[in-house]
Amino acid sequence: MKTRELTIALIGISIIIFTQLIFGHASEQTSVPEEFYPKYEGVHRTYWENGQLRWGSSYKNGLPDGAWREYDKHGVLLSEKTFKNGKLIDSKIYCDKSIQFVFVRWHKGSQELTVKDFQVADFKVGLSHEEMSLLKKAGISGELEVRGSGGVSRECQEARMIFLMYKPIDAPVDFPLPEKGDLIYVQKENSWDFYPQRIPTLDRNVRFEPYKGYPDSTLYMTEMTTGAR
Repeated sequence: MKTRELTIALIGISIIIFTQLIFGHASEQTSVPEEFYPKYEGVHRTYWENGQLRWGSSYKNGLPDGAWREYDKHGVLLSEKTFKNGKLIDSKIYCDKSIQFVFVRWHKGSQELTVKDFQVADFKVGLSHEEMSLLKKAGISGELEVRGSGGVSRECQEARMIFLMYKPIDAPVDFPLPEKGDLIYVQKENSWDFYPQRIPTLDRNVRFEPYKGYPDSTLYMTEMTTGAR
């Protein structure tokens, strides 16, 4: 199984819209996935194209029996199931990190850095005192306008990514996901800076791409442990 997170962000002058589509892991099956219907016996394994183990399963008398384990392309355990005579009797899913994305429009200026929070009814998103202090120490000035947030919700360790943008992008950009804590990306003329600079990151990314037909908008996709976006 694969989990895909696809979030479309329209970052415009007066509107920001987020739509999240989640595929897979929505419900647990009590029968064997269709691709495993062939009558195997004993231990059976399937692999990712890079050689990593994808599924480890076991059969008895042609039926699933015992432990089945699913791994991502990097060898991380994603799920574990236990069968008895073809019936699922136990199942566990090991989730990815919970990541919050905060989108900030940066109005450049020489004045001391200020921020305007995003708020709709009781929902409010802003920058913390520590995040503002970090940006000020980095020499960022002007006005920040929080335009909204999105993310990937999981019952796991949390991380937070903040993107400061002053213009639309014209080419895809990959941003490494933080292993933990906050990571702030600041758009420059032809590059991006990030703070703090020594924070550990994962080998997976958030990708920003120009959104065709909407010149002031950005499409972003999150790569999960499966390697899917």
